Amino acid sequence: MGDAAPGGGQYSNFGLWPVVSEKGTIAFTAAVDGGPSPVIAVRMTANGPRRVISVGDSVPGGARIESLSLLPVVSIGAAGDISFAVTPTTTGAGPEGLFVATAEP
Repeated sequence: MGDAAPGGGQYSNFGLWPVVSEKGTIAFTAAVDGGPSPVIAVRMTANGPRRVISVGDSVPGGARIESLSLLPVVSIGAAGDISFAVTPTTTGAGPEGLFVATAEP
């Protein structure tokens, strides 16, 4: 914790369930202090960490992500695609659904 997070800020806490693909790509969620988003999902590759999605980003259709669920979890496919869930806040703000972020070539 305290290391620089991709996209800005520093890691302050890590999600409970990191995942590893068949090719060794790692994905996880993390809380971030001092960055543009309080919670992010990250894909780690040989080229280093890449922010996949974060609170504040938009999903297809344009809705803004308000929460990545109570206990943010990601899964990763063989090609490095990351799936994640978004949920509304306790006041009902934001979209709800399951989404996929495709791996970069």
